Amino acid sequence: MRRPKWMTLKGEWTNERIARTAFYTIVALAVVIFLLFYFIGFSKPYSYDPNFKDPKFTPFVLGFVAFVIVIALAVAVWAVIATARRKGKTDSVVNGIPVARIALSVAAVTFIVMAITFITGSSETINANGKPFTNAVMLKGADMFVISSGIMLLLAAATAFYGMWHSHQVDK
Repeated sequence: MRRPKWMTLKGEWTNERIARTAFYTIVALAVVIFLLFYFIGFSKPYSYDPNFKDPKFTPFVLGFVAFVIVIALAVAVWAVIATARRKGKTDSVVNGIPVARIALSVAAVTFIVMAITFITGSSETINANGKPFTNAVMLKGADMFVISSGIMLLLAAATAFYGMWHSHQVDK
């Protein structure tokens, strides 16, 4: 039986093997933490207002989410630095695909969409757990992520449909 490409001899770790192991580790941790969150002390009443719930594992869920965000940001920064170092060593067009232009366009559009949605986001006070929440930066940031996600999903779908249409036109 032949080994998959990502498995190497003598325990060598390829980039694909590292990514796969990291992914499975994060997924396993998320499953365990969320199972603990939902099945142990989920219905514990909030001490200040018994109408609300205060699950025991809320700090672990928040800590895990913060950990994953920090790791994702670190990997993103590392990837940008590694890509910048390789600039000039790789071709900007691979198999007829303008990869450098696509990468630059995706980065620019992402930045522009997030900047516009942050600027136009609402900072109107909301009630959270019966108390007013007034932090304008956090409110605008939440709006930015929600609206940007929707816009990016629509752009991704439009791009995929354009790619399918263009491929169909080329085949004709």
